[in-house]
Amino acid sequence: LCLAKDRGTGVRLALAENHRLSSTAQVQLASDLNTSVKMKLLEESGIMNPLSPQAQQILAQDPSSGIRMGPVDKLFGFSPSASSEEIYLMLASDSDEKVRGRIIKHLVGPFSRGKCSDAVKARLLEGAEDSLREKLDEAERAREMESSAEE
Repeated sequence: LCLAKDRGTGVRLALAENHRLSSTAQVQLASDLNTSVKMKLLEESGIMNPLSPQAQQILAQDPSSGIRMGPVDKLFGFSPSASSEEIYLMLASDSDEKVRGRIIKHLVGPFSRGKCSDAVKARLLEGAEDSLREKLDEAERAREMESSAEE
């Protein structure tokens, strides 16, 4: 934990590459003032190295939409990590249309495995055109057919 507070950005960047970070260290790095440290933490996270719910929440609330895109990619992307409904809804309610658009892109993409609850879907569709609702419904049906074919 002391390394996560080190003055040297290089030390914190190196620490962010560690795949055995404690939740406390992840939170510290997710709260870092240096964008590069937060980006490195996001880059190194994934299915085999998941971010703690607390770190996910901090990154999802980051003032920079560029940083908020990271949790979107990790939680809705090709191999989505698990998270809480609260964090999914937080991202689906993002004030930046680009962040919400990135979620939709992941959900309707041809290789998408991302899923979302009805509440997240409803939040994404607030004020959206009917064509978007149709795209999301179609992508969901395709995922269901794919998963039933695998069984």
